[in-house]
Amino acid sequence: MSRKRLALCQLLAIGLFSVFSYFVESVAASLGVGVAVISTVAVFVLAAPALIGAVASVR
Repeated sequence: MSRKRLALCQLLAIGLFSVFSYFVESVAASLGVGVAVISTVAVFVLAAPALIGAVASVR
Protein backbone atom coordinates (compact mmCIF):
# COMPACT_ATOMS: atom_id res chain seq x y z
CA MET A 1 0.00 0.00 0.00
CA SER A 2 1.37 3.39 -0.91
CA ARG A 3 2.14 5.96 1.73
CA LYS A 4 -0.54 8.38 0.56
CA ARG A 5 -3.21 5.68 0.57
CA LEU A 6 -2.12 4.60 4.05
CA ALA A 7 -2.31 8.20 5.26
CA LEU A 8 -5.80 8.59 3.80
CA CYS A 9 -6.92 5.39 5.53
CA GLN A 10 -5.52 6.65 8.83
CA LEU A 11 -7.32 9.99 8.46
CA LEU A 12 -10.56 8.20 7.59
CA ALA A 13 -10.20 6.01 10.68
CA ILE A 14 -9.63 9.10 12.83
CA GLY A 15 -12.75 10.72 11.36
CA LEU A 16 -14.91 7.66 11.98
CA PHE A 17 -13.57 7.34 15.52
CA SER A 18 -14.32 11.03 16.15
CA VAL A 19 -17.91 10.62 14.97
CA PHE A 20 -18.32 7.54 17.18
CA SER A 21 -16.90 9.37 20.20
CA TYR A 22 -19.26 12.30 19.53
CA PHE A 23 -22.24 9.96 19.75
CA VAL A 24 -20.85 8.38 22.93
CA GLU A 25 -20.42 11.82 24.47
CA SER A 26 -23.92 12.95 23.50
CA VAL A 27 -25.44 9.82 25.02
CA ALA A 28 -23.36 10.27 28.17
CA ALA A 29 -24.40 13.93 28.43
CA SER A 30 -28.08 13.07 28.01
CA LEU A 31 -27.77 10.50 30.79
CA GLY A 32 -26.10 13.05 33.01
CA VAL A 33 -22.88 11.07 33.26
CA GLY A 34 -19.72 13.11 33.57
CA VAL A 35 -17.59 11.03 31.25
CA ALA A 36 -17.64 13.44 28.31
CA VAL A 37 -14.37 15.06 29.37
CA ILE A 38 -12.71 11.69 29.93
CA SER A 39 -13.83 10.38 26.54
CA THR A 40 -12.67 13.57 24.81
CA VAL A 41 -9.21 13.21 26.36
CA ALA A 42 -9.16 9.53 25.39
CA VAL A 43 -10.03 10.40 21.77
CA PHE A 44 -7.12 12.83 21.53
CA VAL A 45 -4.71 10.40 23.20
CA LEU A 46 -5.73 7.57 20.85
CA ALA A 47 -5.92 9.70 17.71
CA ALA A 48 -2.66 11.62 18.18
CA PRO A 49 -0.27 8.82 17.13
CA ALA A 50 -2.35 8.01 14.04
CA LEU A 51 -2.54 11.68 13.06
CA ILE A 52 1.20 12.13 13.55
CA GLY A 53 1.83 8.98 11.51
CA ALA A 54 -0.45 10.19 8.71
CA VAL A 55 1.27 13.56 8.51
CA ALA A 56 4.73 11.99 8.67
CA SER A 57 3.96 9.44 5.95
CA VAL A 58 2.86 12.13 3.50
CA ARG A 59 6.15 14.01 3.87
